[in-house]
Amino acid sequence: MDFEVFKGKSFKDLCKDIYANQLQRKAQIESLINDLRKMCVAVNDLPMIIPFIKDYINAANVNDEHLIRLAAIIQKLIVADEQAKMTNGGLGMSDEERRQIMAELNTEFDAIEKSDETIIKVIEKK
Repeated sequence: MDFEVFKGKSFKDLCKDIYANQLQRKAQIESLINDLRKMCVAVNDLPMIIPFIKDYINAANVNDEHLIRLAAIIQKLIVADEQAKMTNGGLGMSDEERRQIMAELNTEFDAIEKSDETIIKVIEKK
């Protein structure tokens, strides 16, 4: 799976990044919860802190979902490319299909960018 997604970034690298992001996000959430736990001195503090944790986790999950969708779209391109190579271009992907998949990629890139902005806003807001 050395299909180049971006200049210098293969599909294999993208999958590794998705996995690494998941592990890093888990550590960040655990750290955030531990830090916020120290700030809770009374039960009245919880209603202010719990929504922040919920928003952060939701935004992180949305970002991960976009990355996974991006990987699925790229996987379609890889499969089509492999099929085209096996049949010497006879039954490969049409230009219209490629345009549709590229449009899906652009949509996912935009969604990832927006979800990253959402995470930043959630963090800055609290």
